[in-house]
Amino acid sequence: MTTETPTPLVDFTAAAAEARAIADAAGVVITAVDEVTAARRVNQLAERVWGPGVGTAVDLVTALAHAGGVALLAAQGTAGEPATDVGFALGFLGWSDGLHLHSHQVGVAPEHRSRGVGLALKLAQRAVCLEHGVRLMRWTFDPLLAPNAHFNLARLGASGTAFLPDFYGQMADSINAGDRSDRLEISWRLDRALPSKRPAAPQANESLVLEADSRGWPHPTGEPLGPGCAVEIPGNYSELRQLADPRAPAWRQAVGETLAGAFAAGLTVAEFRNSRYLLAAPHRP
Repeated sequence: MTTETPTPLVDFTAAAAEARAIADAAGVVITAVDEVTAARRVNQLAERVWGPGVGTAVDLVTALAHAGGVALLAAQGTAGEPATDVGFALGFLGWSDGLHLHSHQVGVAPEHRSRGVGLALKLAQRAVCLEHGVRLMRWTFDPLLAPNAHFNLARLGASGTAFLPDFYGQMADSINAGDRSDRLEISWRLDRALPSKRPAAPQANESLVLEADSRGWPHPTGEPLGPGCAVEIPGNYSELRQLADPRAPAWRQAVGETLAGAFAAGLTVAEFRNSRYLLAAPHRP
């Protein structure tokens, strides 16, 4: 009889070492926001990410940092030169359905994306949480953004726990303006190792309940919702939205209806691969 080897748990020491290694690889130094000057730098970065006038209030960041919330800055620079702020992360404790850090914002300056800065900030958040005995992190993101879905679910190993339709209402920033603010809430167990970076192969028994047709429009297949089903999203939704392509609102409606139905049926989002959310029954510890 064989027994499955349990997944090793990650403690604060290991998490801190991994966070430092990822930050070094990304060429950044991550520090805690500790004064109003640093809070202003967060506000300036937020405006670079979401547009002028849509920054994060300096007084709120200052209060969050003072109270012990997770407020971090990532800066890049070479010896003898002033550092350049390239990213930030803000989070606060919540206790709905158990103690956790709600990671409210993680922003990376546009010219520094896809260089590991976001991963470095997330792992720094994880290390701070584990240092203080917090083992769960939650946050929300737009479920139609495939790169974000891949990062959150495939790279970090988080799982989707709720679909929140039009969660923030109408938003005025340069990214979300004019679109419905649907969000997928995800949960990340911080004391578990990151998933393998091996590319995921499609499952032979995968049943698509929503897919793209030959013209790129969403097509509900009529398959019943259940564990093992998959929900496809377009890989270029940001481009469709920017171009005011009529397929963008069609995908917004179709994905929203499908995910709402999945969670209403008691399912969760277990993985993301090949531009598809994979549905599963809730995990019972």
